[in-house]
Amino acid sequence: MKTFNTLLLAAILSCHSHFAQADVVTRAESVTRTWTINGVEREAIIFLPAEKPTPSPLILGFHGHGGRAAAVQRSMHFQTEWPEAVVVYPQGLKTKSPRDPEGAKSGWQNRFGEMDDRDLNFVDVVVESLRQEGWVDDARIFASGHSNGAGFTYALWNARPGMLAAVAPVAGGSADAAKLTPLPCMHIAGRTDKIVPIATQERTMAAVRKINKCSEEGTPWAKDCERWDSKEGTPFVAMITDGGHSYPAAAPALIVRFFKEQRKNKAGDAQFKPNFDTAQGNPHGNPPRPNMNGNGPWRNDIGVFRVPASQDTAPKSDDGRIEPLAPVHTFSRAGVASIVRLKSGELLAAFQWFPEAPESFDKIAMSRSKDDGKTWSQPITAQIAGTDATECPPFDPTLVVLDDDRIRLYITRNSTHDFSKSIPSIGSAISTDGQNFTIEPGTRFAIAGEPVIDCAAAKLGSTWHLISPKQSPQRKRQGNGNGNGPGNGNGPGNGNGPGNGNGPGNGNGPGNGNGPGNGNGPGNGNGPGNGDGNRPSNGPGNGNGPGNGNGPGNGNGPGNGNGPGNGNGPGNGNGPGNGNGPSNGNGPGNGPGNRPGPDNSATNGKAYHATSTDGINFTRVGDLDIAVRGSVLGALVAIDGQLRFYGAAQGGIWCARSSDGEKWIVDKQVIALPGADPGVAILPNGEMVFVATVMKGR
Repeated sequence: MKTFNTLLLAAILSCHSHFAQADVVTRAESVTRTWTINGVEREAIIFLPAEKPTPSPLILGFHGHGGRAAAVQRSMHFQTEWPEAVVVYPQGLKTKSPRDPEGAKSGWQNRFGEMDDRDLNFVDVVVESLRQEGWVDDARIFASGHSNGAGFTYALWNARPGMLAAVAPVAGGSADAAKLTPLPCMHIAGRTDKIVPIATQERTMAAVRKINKCSEEGTPWAKDCERWDSKEGTPFVAMITDGGHSYPAAAPALIVRFFKEQRKNKAGDAQFKPNFDTAQGNPHGNPPRPNMNGNGPWRNDIGVFRVPASQDTAPKSDDGRIEPLAPVHTFSRAGVASIVRLKSGELLAAFQWFPEAPESFDKIAMSRSKDDGKTWSQPITAQIAGTDATECPPFDPTLVVLDDDRIRLYITRNSTHDFSKSIPSIGSAISTDGQNFTIEPGTRFAIAGEPVIDCAAAKLGSTWHLISPKQSPQRKRQGNGNGNGPGNGNGPGNGNGPGNGNGPGNGNGPGNGNGPGNGNGPGNGNGPGNGDGNRPSNGPGNGNGPGNGNGPGNGNGPGNGNGPGNGNGPGNGNGPGNGNGPSNGNGPGNGPGNRPGPDNSATNGKAYHATSTDGINFTRVGDLDIAVRGSVLGALVAIDGQLRFYGAAQGGIWCARSSDGEKWIVDKQVIALPGADPGVAILPNGEMVFVATVMKGR
């Protein structure tokens, strides 16, 4: 549901980090940081490899039950074995166990889903905070733990497989080994272990070798170590010593050796974070980071609005008019939000995020609310495994909850970053936790020669319905233009006349520009939420806010063209109703990507409609033509035996209802909500929680 994606930080309502002591930037010393997560203070000891942040390997080291981060930093000492890595030793909380039934000692959850996933959420926050500071190489995140910390390492693997490049549990096991997904693993055990018997650990190791599709026979790798290779690129190493439950002195060096051999470096392993440093090249074909001083979707916010079940109870002015609602929460620098209510009662939101941190910029982020939308966890970028290295990162998220409680994320995908060379379509990814997703193979819905983007989806009875707004002919034709680049007039081939535009290098000649009043009229530039650079949402009016397009008199005024006498040829120029089409924006590189956006200038109420019995294989049925003045861009939900579509138009949010997805009746009254491209979740009491893109002044 293009509403504008793990249980993502299930317990986090307020998360912030700060230094508990001054930053220390030398390798020999550590930094202790604290975070407050759902009212509980958590801390970790961190070793940083350099004075300034640079993407680096990240190792998480977890102590055992009753242990302390301050002690395990000495026994594991990964920071001395791999000085170039960021090494984090988190501190556990008091935890009950069979050997500590009162929970007097510190420890970790042993399984995914225990203790409200307090420790998984802690790891999420630690990794994301370091990522946003620029310290994390997402292709090289590793975890290792001893005893109870080993059990938690397995739980982390189970819950966050897309996060990790490899793990190395020591003297521990997993009751959920059969649920793991392939991942390079080194397991260290002692034959005389009395706490976690060797037989228990051997069962876990056998399960891992099977899951990793390892060879039948192992080969020597180091003293006490045997390695099993895998055609899947997920080897397994077992180190079996004659010792007991204690941490072997030889373990750190061998673990680091194993970690150095592993990297998520092939398509399908995980979603890579883009390198925005153009000076270092662009190995994955990702676009450069845009000019943050220009207009764009990063200038917008997402507002969260609570709407009463009946408009009769909505706040009204003295003259009886319904007052526009104020947001109860705001996600800054974001847009294109979707929201669902999970079976647990929590709300999960997914949206396109544009934070300052380049690793998370223009990525899908997730946040969660446990109080019906009043407060929300800090956004964390979703991990999406299985994307191709050369494709445009997935965008325009739409969340749905399946009957088995899994979470599906419908997304717009494009095989390249160049939208003039490839056509976007709808894909999907699946998750058990709402944070770590895996691409589902194939395409959910596509139309030959037509862009299909920004869908909404819902299941009514046994049938899935998918709706995607139609694109205008002009919008379809335009691709990777340069927008109104500095001194470029309308870029090559990208003028506003159908197929005409101002020729390359040919501005409007002296006296031949677009005369006063002939620029792009108010509201006809890049539409609200479109920003410059085509990260559009489809707000009504389609300009950079009314009057913020090239307003009357603000076109290329007389004498302002470029080549003398080379103005627009006869009949060309800016045709009526034209704005700056997709890929324009303020000059090359000023948008977060050359992506087309829904256009409502000629497609009011028109949309593609497809159905499916499994939510995977969709078939196009009759196209829609709903009697609304605005694009069919927003949220689709099924409730009370009918489909409801919520979209934005001037004056608020409209609602259309259908019992079959074909014939739609539009409510007479709109919801007075100041936002575009809405997503909605309906609470049991009938109240609605909307998420909508709120455009700021340009």
